[in-house]
Amino acid sequence: MSGNLFFVCAFAVCSIICINFLKYDGEDPSYIVIDELAGMFIAMAGHKPTLLNIISGFILFRIFDIIKPYPIRRIERLKRGYGVVADDVLAGLFANCFIWLGYLALRIFTAV
Repeated sequence: MSGNLFFVCAFAVCSIICINFLKYDGEDPSYIVIDELAGMFIAMAGHKPTLLNIISGFILFRIFDIIKPYPIRRIERLKRGYGVVADDVLAGLFANCFIWLGYLALRIFTAV
């Protein structure tokens, strides 16, 4: 697990560094997808790489990344590459938590 956490953190830091080297007009450049990969890695951190988990993680990550509920939209306002990467990292955390909630709900309802 610590290896996964290190990889996710290193990937997020590299994403921020890469994006900060670019000059852009303040919006998330669509041609850069390394921040999306960091968010997806975070969404899947700690979960078994089954087809159901990967599809669930991807769908949940994209929902949170597109809808951007309160803390995600606010963190997106950070300057330069930090906001560009941070919103995807936070969307990945939300997706990860929702997958765990799904596991818990499944355990509760199948135990009855």
